[in-house]
Amino acid sequence: MATPRRPAQNICRTDEITVLYVDGDAATRHSLAESVEREDERITVLTATDARGALDQFVDGGADCIVSDYEIPKRDGIDLLKSVREDDPDLPFILFTDSGSERVASEAISAGVTDYLRKESSGDQYALLADRIVDAVDEYRAAGTVERQRDVCRAGQEIADIGFWEYDVEAETVYTSEGLLGLCGVAAQPDLRKEQLFDSYHPDDRPAIRDAFDRAVEAGESFDLELRLIDDDGHERWVRTQGEPRIKDGDTVRVRGSVQDVTEHKAQKRDLREDRDRYRHFVERATDVITVADTDGTIRYESPAVERIFGYPPEERVGDPVFEYVHPDDRQRVLSQFRELVDREADTAERIEFRYEGSDGSYRWIESIGTDRTETVIDGVVVYSRDITDRKEREREIQQLTERLKLAVDGAGLGIWDWDMTTDEVEFNDQWAEILGYTPDEIEPHLDAWEKRVHPEDADPVQAALEEHIRDGTDFYETEHRMRTADGDWKWIRDIGRIVERDDDGTPLRAVGVHLDIDERKAHEQELERARRELRQIIDLIPDLVFAKNREGEYLLANEAAAELYGTTRENIEGRKEQDVIPDPADAEEFRQDDLEVIESGEPKYIPEEEITTADGETRILQTRKIPFEVPGRDEEAVLGYARDVTDLKQHERDLERRNQQLDKFARIVSHDLRNPLEVASGRLELARQTCESPHLDDIETALDRIDTIIADTLALARLGQTINEKQDINLRARAEECWDSVETAGASFDPPESVTIRADLDRLKHVCENLFRNAIEHGGEGVTVSVDRLEDGFAITDDGSGLPEDVDIFEPGATTSADGNGFGLAIVEEIVTAHGWDIHATESEDGGARFEITDVDLRETGER
Repeated sequence: MATPRRPAQNICRTDEITVLYVDGDAATRHSLAESVEREDERITVLTATDARGALDQFVDGGADCIVSDYEIPKRDGIDLLKSVREDDPDLPFILFTDSGSERVASEAISAGVTDYLRKESSGDQYALLADRIVDAVDEYRAAGTVERQRDVCRAGQEIADIGFWEYDVEAETVYTSEGLLGLCGVAAQPDLRKEQLFDSYHPDDRPAIRDAFDRAVEAGESFDLELRLIDDDGHERWVRTQGEPRIKDGDTVRVRGSVQDVTEHKAQKRDLREDRDRYRHFVERATDVITVADTDGTIRYESPAVERIFGYPPEERVGDPVFEYVHPDDRQRVLSQFRELVDREADTAERIEFRYEGSDGSYRWIESIGTDRTETVIDGVVVYSRDITDRKEREREIQQLTERLKLAVDGAGLGIWDWDMTTDEVEFNDQWAEILGYTPDEIEPHLDAWEKRVHPEDADPVQAALEEHIRDGTDFYETEHRMRTADGDWKWIRDIGRIVERDDDGTPLRAVGVHLDIDERKAHEQELERARRELRQIIDLIPDLVFAKNREGEYLLANEAAAELYGTTRENIEGRKEQDVIPDPADAEEFRQDDLEVIESGEPKYIPEEEITTADGETRILQTRKIPFEVPGRDEEAVLGYARDVTDLKQHERDLERRNQQLDKFARIVSHDLRNPLEVASGRLELARQTCESPHLDDIETALDRIDTIIADTLALARLGQTINEKQDINLRARAEECWDSVETAGASFDPPESVTIRADLDRLKHVCENLFRNAIEHGGEGVTVSVDRLEDGFAITDDGSGLPEDVDIFEPGATTSADGNGFGLAIVEEIVTAHGWDIHATESEDGGARFEITDVDLRETGER
């Protein structure tokens, strides 16, 4: 065991006592330490859990007393005592245990224990233990001889170039150690004055030492200064001068201190500062990036090279996590190596290459090596990083060249040829022959073996490509041509080669190349071309215009119908811009804006009507749909259009509108001509009632009313069947309730629909609901219930009445099963539904009544109920 450092017993010694307490129980250790320190403020308690830990601290020195339990882990307290006594027979050792017995006490005394105490449950035990510790340490310290004190003090002063002094304020004298006299060059004398010591300091530093000394005496302030001493030869020495006042009753009675030669230390600091300056100069100008990071990867420093290489100002990087800049594909590998460096004992990690992000978002390759300096003044991991992007690029190029060479050497499915251009001898590998269905022995090693198998139609283009490469006009010789196989068929070959050797005059000497079987690819291309031709035929057969244009307005596709409209051929349209094709510039600009809207929005566009002037000057009306389109294989945005010539249809609609207007005019005339005599008949009927009484008069009135109803319904049928007015958003529930209130319900009940919005002509929808409500009330019987239900694409009006009649087309004008009906109501409903573009279907309801389902309706959700 190493000899422990004993407490110094000299003029610098204090009254503090350090106790080492050994106990396996953590709670007991904590309780004793806290209690004993509270009992005497001079005591500081250190703890250990077992004998090994206690001996390690004992060897390190500093313990004035050891207190141990008897039962401690691994060894008992007596064993620990024996180990301590081997190195220090006198150090106070107190056995403090609850395992008391005469045997234990006897063994402890025999081993040289200083004191023996039993643990008690009362709190007074710690006060007693504190007293015993103080008594033992005082006795131990007093037992030391003055000679030992002098030897230790002298040795310490010689080793550390240090001297001690004590100033007696009342006597105004200074007591000094021999070391101090040597440092200051002052002869030993019994009544040494402080001024004598002050005079040994450099003249420029004497005011500082006097001022510090005066403040120590007058104000009780400590001081710690670095000043210069002057020896008899006039040499300067730097010393550290410290002073600590001793206060009694509020006054300074003594000032104790030391003077230590720090000349060498100052020189070392100066050398260290110079070294640091040189190192900083090196770091600041280094071409590599030097990074200091915490063990979690947080950047604490980065050299200026980081701005030159990656574009980051160094000061802005401090505090950033370094791994966030590593390429995601490399990050885990770099992080793992960094953690290995931090966790293992080795100081330096292996070199690692990875990609690092620059300020512009691009990545550069760097090579880094890390060094763990957490146990040094740097207190971090130092990483040296070198930009190897150019090297990586060269390696990549070399790798590509190597792969090409390996491709040629290994012949992985390729036919390899090596041509001696001076003799026309050619070395073919086995795959070259096998691609054409030959065995290697069947191919003669001469250029003729290749030339005679090339398809006659391809020979000239192949020879031209080869001659161009020989003239140094191309980097590679490359062609696609057919070659005859062993069974007489033709196979498509991709032939790639280059001259690899020339003489001093530039005459080619040697060329190498490969054959690649592309027969399947060619067959696929031919099949694709055939499919394109068939698709083109189909597109050209479409009677409507089909076209595609890119963002610049260039036609990528146009069918025959489009070409016919423009008065040209589709070959003359494709590849040209719309302003060069469309006769009217205004039309071209309008179409151009529509195209750009579709391309930029990415949304389709429907154009109900747009006019175009043909090459003949005729104005045609087109109904056009345009959708965004991406050109396959070109990643190019375009618009695909489909346009139908609706000029004739629009003319028909205008003719129909004109006929409808004529019909409406005719209906009004007929209504006027019929109602005039009807009103005369009604007036005569009233006069007849005044002059006579007859049961026939009521029949006449009924007949006249029926004639009036027929006239009104006929007029309604003629008018309502026309094109509907502008559609608007209508709340179906609200409109149905209004219509129900407007009819005579005669005891019927109504179940309204859930709230939903539909797009319809408001007045026409009212006619539909009222007619269907009246129909249900007239034919459903007394107490009928009428409901309106929402469907997935429309709504239904249902009753629980007698149902639909058999063998009667209820939508036929004039068809009715009621003696009072005229058969026009449902016909009007069907006309209005059809005019909206809806469908109506009549069926039997679940209750046996009638159900009219109206579908293909434009429904929209609404929050109203």
